[in-house]
Amino acid sequence: MGYVLPITPYQSIQYANIQRASLSEPYGQIMAVEIVRKQTRSEKSRERTMDRIFEETERETEREQGVLPFPPMKPVLIKKPEEKTIAEITGKGYIVSTYA
Repeated sequence: MGYVLPITPYQSIQYANIQRASLSEPYGQIMAVEIVRKQTRSEKSRERTMDRIFEETERETEREQGVLPFPPMKPVLIKKPEEKTIAEITGKGYIVSTYA
């Protein structure tokens, strides 16, 4: 006599749906390519000046708020692991041949 497990075929249904969707739109996952154009000298200089202004304003706000750019680091102490027996780790095996 056999036993039938109550397992629903969700994975096979999902796989079939994915296959059906890929057949209808085979290039659905490909993103469109953006148009690239060369920057002119004025655009490059404008971008550099905007970056410089942004960095200066960031520095000024940090100075005003008194915030350090990175949090101060605390020294980390690494200890050598202590050697322990299995009985010390598990808490079992100290009392041998005794009746409870």
